[in-house]
Amino acid sequence: MPQDISTYTAQYFDTSPEQAERLAGHFVTRAYQRGDALVSIGQQRVGLYFVQSGYVRMYHTHPDTGKEITQWIAAPGGFATDAGALFMGLPSRWRIEMLTDGQLSVLNYEAYRTLAEQLPEWPLLERAFIKKCFYAIEQRVYAHLSLSAEGRYHTLLEQQPDLFNHVPLQYIASMLGMSPETLSRVRARASRTS
Repeated sequence: MPQDISTYTAQYFDTSPEQAERLAGHFVTRAYQRGDALVSIGQQRVGLYFVQSGYVRMYHTHPDTGKEITQWIAAPGGFATDAGALFMGLPSRWRIEMLTDGQLSVLNYEAYRTLAEQLPEWPLLERAFIKKCFYAIEQRVYAHLSLSAEGRYHTLLEQQPDLFNHVPLQYIASMLGMSPETLSRVRARASRTS
């Protein structure tokens, strides 16, 4: 079921429905197909993508091994972007592409950069957005440094159970920092104990 960006924005940014509606008006909704590239490695001027339906994968291919490393999978109701490219204008380190068919609301780079001119409340909303991004990243770093493979699996399963029904397990394993074989063993152990 597609997520409504204005409703989600009001909740995510803890703002009024009117402010959320004004912010949502700057996004353009588009349909995408599985495999469509949203961002290429090295690309600058990257937009902000809100996932209404479908799944979006951020990944990089290791230059020495050729192994794909999944940094994040955005599900319906979530955002996807390369933070360094969006906030700082750096070349993107990640390829961002559709894992499934879906519908996204897109705020392109130029619109993002001029939001403060259009929405007086944008600096406060952007600060709230960046704080939530920073907290999410901090939580992921904490999980990778302090939790076992089982702990990381159970945390993701608790937070985003739908991923396991819609996303290939090798991408989930990579995002969790483990091999597909390790993820299979962890899942098997979890199913025996539940």
